Amino acid sequence: MSGFDGMADKDFDLKLKIMQLFWRQGSFVRPNIKLYDYISGKRARLITDIDVIAIKPIHFQPHLISICSAKSGKESDKAQMFWLSG
Repeated sequence: MSGFDGMADKDFDLKLKIMQLFWRQGSFVRPNIKLYDYISGKRARLITDIDVIAIKPIHFQPHLISICSAKSGKESDKAQMFWLSG
């Protein structure tokens, strides 16, 4: 498999635009980060994936971490805003 595994995604163009925006602001960006559930130290199942994550180092402060969800035309689940807040 060559390249990035999300090239066939319907929201591929949107992910690229989001990544470009964060990159130009000085962030380190990565697409399609898969989050797994682990049981007894073994990978159990895929929980979800993060469409785009951006990490911006800031001197003498904690890094600024931004997470984006790209959607391809249909309305997003409003509960997604609270998934990472705990």
